[in-house]
Formats: sequence, structure tokens, C-alpha cells
Amino acid sequence: MRKGWLVWALGAVLLAGVGAALTWAVGRDGEGTARRDLGEPREGGTLRLAVVNLQSLDPARSGDAASLMAADLLFESLVSYDPKTLEAAPGIAESWDVSVDQRRFTFTIREGLVFHDGSAVDANDVRASLQRVAAPDTQSALAPLLSLVTGYAAFHDDKTADKLAGLKVVDDRRLTIELTQPFSHLPLVLGNPGLGILPSERATDPAFGDAPVGSGPLRFDERQGDVITMTRFEEYAPGATWVEAIEVHVVANPEAAFALLRDGDVDVSPVPPDQVGRAAALYGEAGFTPVMATVFYGMNLASPVFEDVRLRQAIVHAVDRDRIIGLVYGDAARVADGLLAPAVPEFVDDACGDRCEYDPDRATALVREAFPDGKVPEVNIDFDDDGRQRTVASAIQSDLQAVGIPAKLRPHEFKDYLPFLVNGDPQLFRFGWTADYPSADDLLYRYFVTDQVDNLTHFSVREVDQKLRSARAEKDPAKRSERYREAEQMLLDRLPVLPIAQFTNRWAAGPDVGGFEMTPNGTLSVTNLFLARPSRSKA
Repeated sequence: MRKGWLVWALGAVLLAGVGAALTWAVGRDGEGTARRDLGEPREGGTLRLAVVNLQSLDPARSGDAASLMAADLLFESLVSYDPKTLEAAPGIAESWDVSVDQRRFTFTIREGLVFHDGSAVDANDVRASLQRVAAPDTQSALAPLLSLVTGYAAFHDDKTADKLAGLKVVDDRRLTIELTQPFSHLPLVLGNPGLGILPSERATDPAFGDAPVGSGPLRFDERQGDVITMTRFEEYAPGATWVEAIEVHVVANPEAAFALLRDGDVDVSPVPPDQVGRAAALYGEAGFTPVMATVFYGMNLASPVFEDVRLRQAIVHAVDRDRIIGLVYGDAARVADGLLAPAVPEFVDDACGDRCEYDPDRATALVREAFPDGKVPEVNIDFDDDGRQRTVASAIQSDLQAVGIPAKLRPHEFKDYLPFLVNGDPQLFRFGWTADYPSADDLLYRYFVTDQVDNLTHFSVREVDQKLRSARAEKDPAKRSERYREAEQMLLDRLPVLPIAQFTNRWAAGPDVGGFEMTPNGTLSVTNLFLARPSRSKA
């Protein structure tokens, strides 16, 4: 079972989005937004970045948003993403060749690359880095990303093999990855910052995260308490970033981070939900962008309660999701009008259409049609219990009861919730998704194909399975995207979930920051980043 998805969806600060490169600044006189031209990008200065609860500088352990951001600064992955299309682009690898059956990928490493310690990057380093993530002793939440590599089960699950057989070094600059089934999205998966490349001799170092040696645009310098200093690595790529250094300030919550920004003690920070309006007035809305994250209420189709699709349709029509967004999420989210988040390349606006329209009269009619004898089954609403989620669950309960569906709240402590979803008997249950890679595949295949471990709704339709498997095997990007959109429509016809919210990224940058841009996976792009003031660093 993947550990990362539920942790993010059930209460993490959602920190991802697709932003456009911007050169902007705002004044701080009053609450208004006063923009001024920062001029041409200039070199130098130390950018101060506030992050929340960074857990590790080891990319294999980047299960939280702040650690993922740090990994993206310190490490380069085998593949990167095009900032506009989100297609796979060169990273450590300059190019790759793919077999016709989409099961063998040969990557060619860029010539002349070096790690932060000056040692050369070669194919053996790539093999060791990926194998390290998959190794059971690493206990990386990202290990399932490599589960299709040949030999994964023997290496990770059964522990009968001492290496990941599908990773094969051809020579110093070439590595072949062999898969157990067709998977055209492998390059996208390999762009995840948590799969960053590190020196092979450090791959078995249990203390690697204390003083990491990376391959990215910034080099780890030192950590003093809650302040981590990273300096520009000139050998990464000349001109890769304008700033001389980044200070990462680790704080306990978004409120503390935003207070540092307001006081002028950091330059970039996340914005707490109740400060979105103020942040927009002070700093503009450039940091408020779509994020590849959604929240649903799933329907356990293994329960006889949801056997009749008309009850599932009635539930979706009954719930006033606009009211829920207003009560709980505010400007941090929009009503989900489909399964996919707006930042995902295959997203189609209003994919659900009339099927997800708030229509209590239609819901009432569907209930009466499905249960003409009036014996409507009671629906248990399962959720992780905190104030916010209790508000959501209570609103759903009220809406269902209003259309004749009896409903009971069934709260669970957060620590018990994931085990309950996996091993218990949930009915209408809260769950969510944050992308490991920018594709509909990461949601649709992972959650709705019959034999997938994350298929908590127990959805099983042969035609949907076939559609999604054919998409994975399709080499042509346009045809592949169309199949995912068709699969989404097939799923929405059957409604195994109640879509709730699609999230918006919330970040702000101070008046002296130019080129502010968030990447699709929620990290800070340093490509165009610059400071229009002298360097100010920690005392």
C-alpha cells in the first residue's frame, strides 16, 4: 500500500501547482497591491524560503511537501518536466530510446555531469540511486513508483534477490530499465524529485540525509537548527539560477511561515487558508495556481449498500459541494467537476457535467425509484476526525438525510484511518490524491483498475481496465490522452466516488522577488528566480 497518497490528502498543506514565470513585486503600504517593475534579472543574493515541517533532506524519504521541495533543489532526477506541457524532458539523461512494446527504456546520461563533491555522474550512480529507493531497508514511500521494474517483487517484497534485476548498466553513460508490462509513462515517473540521483558510494549511507551530496542546481552547505543553507552549484549548468544561495527556514505551520514573510524575515512562504485574501492584497495572486491534488468521498462497491447505481447518483446529486467549499476550504479549493485536477494534462473542464450537478429534487426521485418500498439502506460516512473534516462529513450527512438517505457519521482517529480503509469495512469514505507524476494515469489506473492495491472503492469494470491498460501501452501522446479522457467518462457514468474539491496552490513572494514560479509538482523553480535587493541572510 502506498503510504504517501493518504498522508497528503488527509491533512498535509497542499503545496503544488503550475505557475507561469513571472517578474513582479508588490508594495507594502496598506493592504493594497502596488506592483512595480523590478527590471532585468540580476545575479546574487540569498533567497529566504519558509517551509513547513521539513522531515528529511534525503530524496528517498521526501514523503512530505517540504522535503520534496528540498529534494528538487538539491538533486536532479533522471528525467525532468517541460514547464508548459508537463511532458518528459531531459534531466540527468539527455535522451532515451523506447522499445515498441513500451517495456524497455534505454537512457543516455549527459556527458560531463558531476555531483556536488566533484565526482562524475555515470550510469552506475543512476542504477544505485533507483535501487536504493526500491530497497526494503530504505523504507521509502516512493518505492511503489518502481514496482513495474523487472525483479521488484523478488527484491522489495520477497527479499530473495540482492538487486533490482531490471536495472542494467550498459556502459558508463547508458542504463536500461526493463519492465514487467507496458508502461509508456515511465519517463514521467522518473521525473519525481524523490528519485533524485546521488553518488553510488553514498547509496548505503544511513546518515545520507544529514549532509547530502546531490546533483541539482543547489548544493547543501550547512544546517544550523531550523535553518538550512544551500549555495549555487556552478557546475550544474551555467546560468541555471540567478540567486547565489537559498536559506530554507523550517517552521511548524503555515501561520508561522506567513508571519515571517509579513515581518520581512523570509522572501517566500506558504499562505494559511484564512490569510488568502490578505496575501492576495499584499503580494498578488501569482502563487495561487492549480495543484495536482483532489479530495473525494469514495463508495465501497463491495458493500451491498451501493449496489444500485441510482443510489450512487442520488448521493452525488444530493450534496451541495459549493456550500462545503465555502464552509471548509474557501479560496484554497474549487468544486471538483470531474476526477482529474486542473493541473493534470488530460484535464477537461466540467468533465462530470449534469451527472455531478447539485439537484436535490433529482436525488429524491432517484431514491424513490431505487427503493419504492421506502427501505433505503443507512449509509455510514467514514472520515478522519478533526474539526474541518467533521464539518464536511456533517454537511454530507445533512444533505443525504434531506433527500431521504439515512446517514450516520463514523469518525476515526487519524492514526487509525488508513488501516481502517485498507483492512476494515468503509462505506462512504474520505480519501484523496496528490500526483506522484503529472498524468491522469497516476489517478485513474492506480485507484480504479481491478487488481490495484489502492483501489479502495473495489471498482471493477473490464472495459475500464482494458481502456486504461491500452493507454499505458500507447506510444502516441495524443491517442494516450484521449484514452484517459474516455476512461474518466466511463468512470463518471458509474460514479464510484463523490467528487468534493480540486485544490489551489497557496504561496506568496515578497516585494523584492523576481521570476517567482512554482513547478507542477509543487516545488520552487529557480530557473528565473532573482532578487532585486542586496543579500540578507541569517545573523
